[in-house]
Amino acid sequence: MSPRGRGPNETFGPWSDVITVLTKDNQTIDPAHCASVNNVGKETVVDFEKAGRVVAKNEYEFGKTAWEIKIKRQSAHAAPVDSYSFLKIGVASKAGKSANILGKLFNYALNTESITIKVFLDIDNRSMTVLTGNDKDSEVFNNLPPGPLFPAFQNKISKDSFSSLKLHVKFDLPYTLNESKDLG
Repeated sequence: MSPRGRGPNETFGPWSDVITVLTKDNQTIDPAHCASVNNVGKETVVDFEKAGRVVAKNEYEFGKTAWEIKIKRQSAHAAPVDSYSFLKIGVASKAGKSANILGKLFNYALNTESITIKVFLDIDNRSMTVLTGNDKDSEVFNNLPPGPLFPAFQNKISKDSFSSLKLHVKFDLPYTLNESKDLG
């Protein structure tokens, strides 16, 4: 007989059934008609060939996460003739072509040097902060739609633009937003 007078095949205690099991898949971006996507180690390289949008494959449903986008210097965009080249960085509430992106619009056309952009997403508080490295502007988005939310990027270029945009993206970075330091 086992302790407490129970038989050898009896169990006791506060047990519950497993409801769900979560795994952390590496975040990826599906290739789209407007861009090719390559995963190089922990970095995803999105090479836009024309205007359009790409959305990450895996959604975020709760918690906090961050990702970083690097746009390396592109001499083709330093000319004033091509001053309309924008990148919208943010989240979409669903994947696919009809995904409406909520986020910051950044004019990379006049960039003369590389820039790093950081996105901090807090699903539980339904907020997102986008920090651009070369200017002190940060943009905070509150009242985001409830999750799941997908990281998303949209390249908006002028009709006469022949240059491409290449993003170097690192997902699932630690959420290290220090609002008093980073926003002030």
